[in-house]
Amino acid sequence: MPARQYPFIDIAVHARVREHFARGEAAVLLSTDLSAVLWANGQGAVLFGHASIYDFLESGINRADILFRQMETAVGQLRGNGDVTAFVMRVTAGFSRVAVNAHVEKINLRTGETAILFTVAADRNALNEEACAQRMLSGLDDPDTHMAVLDGNGRIVAASPGFRSLEMSDTTRQQLVDAVGRDRDWLVKRPVSTGRGTLPAAIGKLSDNPALHLLFAVETVLGTLDTEAPEAVAPAADMAAEAPVATPVVAETPAVPEPVAPPVQHSKPAFTFLSNRPAVRFVWKVAADGRFSDVSDEFATAVGPRSANISGKLFVDVARDFGLDPQGEITALLQKRDTWSGKTIFWPVQDTDLVVPVDLAALPTYSRDREFDGFRGFGIVRVADAVEDKDARGLFLPIPEPEVVPEPESASEAEQRTGTPDNNIVSLNLPQAPRAETLSNTEKAAFREIARKLTETFGKGATTTDQSERVDDTASAAAEPEIISAPEPEDDDGAILTPETLHDLVPPRTKMATGFSADEVNALPVAALVHGGDRLFYANAAFLTLTGYDSLDDLADEGGIDALFADQDDGLFELPPGEVMLIRANGRLLPVTARLQSVRWEDTTALMLSITPTDADTGADQDNTPPAKTTPSEPTTAASEKSFRIEADELRSILETATDGVVIVSAEGEIRSLNRSASALFNYDQTETRGKPFAMLFAHESQRAVLDYLAGLSGHGVASVLNDGREVIGREASGGFIPLFMTMGRLSSSNGYCAVIRDITQWKRTEDELRNAKRAAETANAHKTDFLARVSHEIRTPLNAIIGFSDMMANEHFGPIGHPRYIEYANDIGRSGRHVLDIVNDLLDISKIEAGEMDLEFAAVGLNETVSEAVSLVQPQANGQRVIIRTSLSTAVPDVVADLRSIKQMALNILSNSIRFTPPGGQIVVSTAYEANGSVALRIRDTGIGMSRMELEQAMKPFRQVTTGAHKRGDGTGLGLPLTKAMAEANRATFSIQSAPNEGTLVEICFPPQRVLAD
Repeated sequence: MPARQYPFIDIAVHARVREHFARGEAAVLLSTDLSAVLWANGQGAVLFGHASIYDFLESGINRADILFRQMETAVGQLRGNGDVTAFVMRVTAGFSRVAVNAHVEKINLRTGETAILFTVAADRNALNEEACAQRMLSGLDDPDTHMAVLDGNGRIVAASPGFRSLEMSDTTRQQLVDAVGRDRDWLVKRPVSTGRGTLPAAIGKLSDNPALHLLFAVETVLGTLDTEAPEAVAPAADMAAEAPVATPVVAETPAVPEPVAPPVQHSKPAFTFLSNRPAVRFVWKVAADGRFSDVSDEFATAVGPRSANISGKLFVDVARDFGLDPQGEITALLQKRDTWSGKTIFWPVQDTDLVVPVDLAALPTYSRDREFDGFRGFGIVRVADAVEDKDARGLFLPIPEPEVVPEPESASEAEQRTGTPDNNIVSLNLPQAPRAETLSNTEKAAFREIARKLTETFGKGATTTDQSERVDDTASAAAEPEIISAPEPEDDDGAILTPETLHDLVPPRTKMATGFSADEVNALPVAALVHGGDRLFYANAAFLTLTGYDSLDDLADEGGIDALFADQDDGLFELPPGEVMLIRANGRLLPVTARLQSVRWEDTTALMLSITPTDADTGADQDNTPPAKTTPSEPTTAASEKSFRIEADELRSILETATDGVVIVSAEGEIRSLNRSASALFNYDQTETRGKPFAMLFAHESQRAVLDYLAGLSGHGVASVLNDGREVIGREASGGFIPLFMTMGRLSSSNGYCAVIRDITQWKRTEDELRNAKRAAETANAHKTDFLARVSHEIRTPLNAIIGFSDMMANEHFGPIGHPRYIEYANDIGRSGRHVLDIVNDLLDISKIEAGEMDLEFAAVGLNETVSEAVSLVQPQANGQRVIIRTSLSTAVPDVVADLRSIKQMALNILSNSIRFTPPGGQIVVSTAYEANGSVALRIRDTGIGMSRMELEQAMKPFRQVTTGAHKRGDGTGLGLPLTKAMAEANRATFSIQSAPNEGTLVEICFPPQRVLAD
């Protein structure tokens, strides 16, 4: 596994780490080869002689230490994940060494990698809660990182020195504790509000009893994150709408600006380098493109303002000009987007020929949308260690040019330049570029109302009453474009009600003297909702019937105004201009036209939302409006549209029910929508991913494969046709990685893509288990084969001596034995020895074949001659059993490429089995044939007792003999047929056997045409 370090809190809440961490024990996470330290707590760093965790991670473990050797021996005893080995180690305590119990365990990390967890319970007595909390925070000496241990109620049990200065409220801490309690991983990362602004924070749950939580808050370089509070927009809009707007007073004659005196140029004092000052600490920040965006002033006081003038410059350019990074190490680290530290560069000092060593460390930062935002870090300028620079770069630093501030343009100059007087010109600020985030429907409505109010007030102040009304109407029309509805419903009297007629029933946008009442809203023939921002004041019965909610409280619980309308940015449905899609309480979609206008509700200003359904059939059964009169061709069109909408709803329900994640991607490679499974898989919300690059859902090493996949589908080559999916690595919102299988296809209607993603974590785990099992089986088989070969080799030597001596005694070479019974015993000994020797030879042969080490000498072998020789060798045995052997050898059989010894051994094994299992008077037929397909076959058929199918399967297994049935089987080793089959396959031939009880057995060995030497 790669030896990379992990975030502290991610490992602290790991299921196998947090129980030791919460008890205040020493814990260290190591790579599987013990070459690198991946994570450690304060007690673990102290155990290895380091007061700081960062120093311990940087230096690692001394491999010459006896503690490392003890740990290495214990790790060598671990086999699989989850194995734990305990050992006793001795640590130094004062002037003595104390024996403590240590454990090493192989664990799996969330990234799928394996690591070694080393833990030591250093104290004999259990620590109290406060002492354990203090131990959790020890060893972390970063001044920008503030930590605290919280209990179940958010109370601070222990905290770092700077944590209380953040002034984090009790409510914020309690909300974080509640949020992490609901998280399945016991880890939550989010920005939080503090007395120093909004800071990135992370909280992890360590234990249930007692309830302990570890909280981190990091101060960024700029102090706070750039966050917004959308909740404050609507109340601000209401206040702006109610507050009186002052009418601007336009002067009759333009005011002539007074001459502005030029600024006094103050000369800056010259920079003086102080070599005896202590080390200077500063902070810096680099943007995502590698450009310095911020450097604190402490750096300029140490090396000079001209030398520290790097804001807005690329790091590679600064490194090239100053010769900072000759090996390119820091440049490579900035491209990896990982945390790094301990890098030293030599920076030139202004107006001197000196350079000072600067120690740098950095960590990657991410925006609120989890996009890479660059690096922030700190540096230490070791002023006292300045050395001479042979290039003297500090003497040739460029002098920055002063910024030229343009003088303000007078009114007369503006008149001459434009050719028009500026009496009534009102200066307005230029609009800023729109932000990436979009406003909600409620916020848009509130801002439109503010614009209408401002336009109305300015118009009244500058024109007469008639003109004010005309300007008001024009401004209203410009602020809210007219919405054209489709079908036209009828009222109860039979008159056709157009959208204009329905909307005319709503009070016009004029200043109302008295507030709107509930009775007046109920009398409206349209669905109406009165609200102020996110506050819902009143809704008539037609609105509740149309939306399907029982009361306004149910709508507020569902999400208020934001829950009423579907977002059309998903691209899942097409609507005519002016229509929106209403989401009813039961989840069904209904196309409607909506209109928003300002009204007076009781004693305050509010907004009224009027809704009219565009589908005549749906609208009829929702608000009791009779269906519209249609022509004969309209029912078919309406029915088809309704069926299409029903089908779209069903497909959307199926999409949300599917267990596989489905992601809709635009033609530009941006995410349009995710189904619920995809949101759960990546732990992202719809709003967090919409419009973001599709590659953000995957790890860096898989992003190139994903982009190539998209590029292949966009073309018309082979890649767009042969679409077999890809195995990629996904990245969760929390930073974890998961293996995925992704299949993508093109969407012809919207010119986009659809990605179907499946989690294959279980498949990968099963694959690893099967691979390990296969490797273990192969190892066991190799050990068995080696054992058989060694045993067979060792037994053959004494067996040969036993057989030789028994033959000498049976033949009475050195004189008579004396009793004839001894001669019979000697013959029995020799016969038994030869039988055991045959078994040993068979064992040695089959072990060599299984190990692939059997030496075969392939040559041209005459099959007829070899078979005839084998028949002559077993003829005496056949005569003794009164079995007839007949041969039918074809003269047209050519030579075959095979090993002569193994061919003869196969024939002898088959003939011996046939003789043994053929009753007296039976026959054995041996034949050879040259087949029409170019192959050569050797067939041996007997009229023996035969075998059933089950008996045949048992006989083909090594060391198995058929013992069932009425006939007595032989007393062999059970290796005849398996060994013959193995030898045939070693000679590239096929072995087949057919048998039937009381009918005999047919054995066939076929040499393929490639092994036949035909003329």
